Amino acid sequence: MKHKLICLLVLLTGLALLGSPATAQDISTKGGISGTVVDATGAIVPGATVTITGPIAVRDVVSNAQGQYEVSNLIPGKYTVKASLAGFKTASMSDVTVYVGKMTSVRLSLSAGDVSETIEVVSVVGRFLEHSRIYSFERPGEEPRLYIGSADLMPRNLYNRVELVVPVSDPQCRAELLDVLDRSLADNANAWELSSDGEWVRRTPGDPPRAVQRELIERAQARAAESTSP
Repeated sequence: MKHKLICLLVLLTGLALLGSPATAQDISTKGGISGTVVDATGAIVPGATVTITGPIAVRDVVSNAQGQYEVSNLIPGKYTVKASLAGFKTASMSDVTVYVGKMTSVRLSLSAGDVSETIEVVSVVGRFLEHSRIYSFERPGEEPRLYIGSADLMPRNLYNRVELVVPVSDPQCRAELLDVLDRSLADNANAWELSSDGEWVRRTPGDPPRAVQRELIERAQARAAESTSP
């Protein structure tokens, strides 16, 4: 019995020794690609699709919250790495070399795509002096990022002060703010547009005319009536 046990241990040890080089060889014959996706300002870009095309197949991954990605278990050779995201032009880098046992680093920079160079400036001069400050930042395929604050976009606030704005995440508040913005931009009774030569041109009232301050007054009166009704 003792001799059988010794033979069994020797056999298992031999099998382990035979298997180890094969496993080590499998690991040592592969490499990988990792890196970060950023925008033109150097800010990280999460949620970008990174496509790696090489000698055998195509691999897709998505950049994480830190803008990082990683693809391992790639055979050595030349690869093309691309990053894409709605609102950006596709970034691509070709002839990326994967070496045995190494992780090749590739940083991809996305530039804005389909961006209009035209800026529309609208001023509403109504009955009341407005102090609302609503900032909405939008990209295709994403929900608007909304902020509110007390500072307007004047030189004294942009260059001489430290002003704070706060993000708005509550769905009802967001809907209310977007409604105010939509009404303001649709005003054609008291709105003026800034032309390319720096002159203000008054909008022609439409049919029906839209006046954001009148609409907000009527909405407030209707809400007050509803709250006081039995």
